[in-house]
Amino acid sequence: MMQNLKRYYFAFIIILLSSCSDRKEETDKIVINVNAKTEQLPLSEIITRLDYIPLESGNASFIGAISDVHLFDKKYFVLDVGREQITIFTEEGDYNGKIKFIGNGPGEYSKIDFFDINEFDKTIDIFDIRKGKVLRYDLYGTFVEEIRARIICRDFEVTQKGNYLFYSPDEVNETADHKTLGTGIILMKRNENPKLIAELGNVTYHPILTGDSFVQHKDKVYLFSNYTNTIYEINEDQIPREIELDFGIDIDQSFFTSVNHNIEDIRFPYLKLNPFVLHENLGFTYIYKGKDNSVLIDYNTGKSKTYRGIKNDLDGGFFVINGHPVNNGSNYISILDSDIMSQYEEYISKNPKVPFKSDKLDSLKSVMKLNNNNPILVFGSTL
Repeated sequence: MMQNLKRYYFAFIIILLSSCSDRKEETDKIVINVNAKTEQLPLSEIITRLDYIPLESGNASFIGAISDVHLFDKKYFVLDVGREQITIFTEEGDYNGKIKFIGNGPGEYSKIDFFDINEFDKTIDIFDIRKGKVLRYDLYGTFVEEIRARIICRDFEVTQKGNYLFYSPDEVNETADHKTLGTGIILMKRNENPKLIAELGNVTYHPILTGDSFVQHKDKVYLFSNYTNTIYEINEDQIPREIELDFGIDIDQSFFTSVNHNIEDIRFPYLKLNPFVLHENLGFTYIYKGKDNSVLIDYNTGKSKTYRGIKNDLDGGFFVINGHPVNNGSNYISILDSDIMSQYEEYISKNPKVPFKSDKLDSLKSVMKLNNNNPILVFGSTL
């Protein structure tokens, strides 16, 4: 099953998408009809320029495997899961330092499960689930403080006001005073107990479901739930809007507990992969009948577009939604490493209709080789 999922993930890596008890405001609920199409959307309609930024390679700056990247204060903060560290680079890709404090002492973590940039306090906040703590460092990597947060979750996000959001759809958590929290979206403010602001999901853990669910845009955070066909708009402790996606087909919950399931047999929309906010659109990729589809939703008008993919008509090079939107959705950082490049080459060899330019790909391979196969960040700019 996991091999099939991996195969389908890389098959669409070239696609540009490649009821709370103390709620104070009434939630605006809208329904969007999502209808699959066969045509592709030109990348140039939503991205105007691609810049390729090789990351400096050296003993300190060598990258094992990138799982997340953020841009803040003119620096790239790259999560290297191979080394359990955050490596810092300048906008030009030059090495600028790192955060690596593995251990059991003060200011040390056992694992970087998640990290985010706290723009409110100008800190780098690392969440270590096993230790049940958020560890905070300044932008130069110096330890600041640690905050107790005994929550098991699938995703973690820092809000514009420096509070913490946890997506916990299949774990029952407790507060410090042993009060039970339901499953769903949890908010934790500074010096306060966490509280459930939206109940959703299921208490049964499904390891095949993706955990990359939160996306921030300006003062809002959007949660793309895989347990429901809903996108939740979050403004700190409020849920001002819920966007229900009507695919015309209900989710078959029995699929998640079956041990013999196959992605090719799925007859309902499955997995919201790599969600993002880009320019005026919410977006994600999902699988249906073994095929990948990309959805763009205008969050101002509520209108949606569904495509079988988006073709790179800008430079015929490489762009994949596997990184992070930055600058309030004006830009997107994509990650290109040797493994993804190999998977991409294999994909285009089996799909000759995929638009690409061999000289552009050869150029990127040469740059990567000269840089000891350290990854390249692809910086996409919007209209």
